[in-house]
Amino acid sequence: EKQGLLNIFQEADVLDIGSGTGILGIAAKKLGANRVDLVDNNIEAVALSQVNARLNGLAQGIDFRAIPSDVYDEIPVGT
Repeated sequence: EKQGLLNIFQEADVLDIGSGTGILGIAAKKLGANRVDLVDNNIEAVALSQVNARLNGLAQGIDFRAIPSDVYDEIPVGT
């Protein structure tokens, strides 16, 4: 059953929104995903995910995008 769960990424297209460090997309690529797109609204997070992909031997095969957003601007500080 565990092996079947890991196979869900074989030849899959993966979109990781709010990718942060990129760990989920990197794992998906290592488990056989065809295409992986990592998206975050934080440019530093995208840069970190690129470093992590290179450290995992995946400099190619993952698309990284920073998409600025103001979606959190209306949330009061301290909540």
